Amino acid sequence: MTQQPVRNVTFDVGRVLFCWDMRILFERLVDDPAELEFVLTHVVTEEWHYQHDAGRALDDMVAERKILFPQHGAVIDAYATRFLETIPGPVPGSIPIVEELDAAGMPLFAITNFADLFWKQFRPTQPVFDRFRDIVVSGTENWPSPEKRSLNWPPVDSAWTLPRRSSSTIMLPISPRPGGWAGRCITSPLPPRFGPTCRNGDWSRPDLPCRSAPR
Repeated sequence: MTQQPVRNVTFDVGRVLFCWDMRILFERLVDDPAELEFVLTHVVTEEWHYQHDAGRALDDMVAERKILFPQHGAVIDAYATRFLETIPGPVPGSIPIVEELDAAGMPLFAITNFADLFWKQFRPTQPVFDRFRDIVVSGTENWPSPEKRSLNWPPVDSAWTLPRRSSSTIMLPISPRPGGWAGRCITSPLPPRFGPTCRNGDWSRPDLPCRSAPR
């Protein structure tokens, strides 16, 4: 079967273009290792955070959480006021890929689970996003992005279908795994210099560190 040419590239943002780790912020605020683990696994968890990604009001989330964990009010407030400190910088090597694709005239899109408020704070700090034709943000759409492992996309009238409107779209989500990084690419593979070659399958590589930030 003849492989169709790549017509556009769609990137995820968190843990694809930019590192994201809430531990980076809270380890600055909580000295005791056991207490830090409690905060990350019970108080300010990624699952709780995803409610804001999906469009829930931050004030409501914070007020509710502080009732449940009154002794942790300071870290809950820090989540709301210092969220950008959970994003230490680009995934190593990611921005040059975007720049090279853009310079070659490749149409670029992005999707992201990102709260609307936090995105409005973060987006102006990163000029690389000027290279993208459109970026669909879950908190703006009030709809979380597709679960990447199952690729269970929402209905066709959802904004998330935007990157699929032309053929041979590629999506490059990656996330940390023990010993390295793992992800999934869809449709046609990019040229090898842009990363792992795959077709509708999983890939992994051990050489993408994403856990460094100044204290």
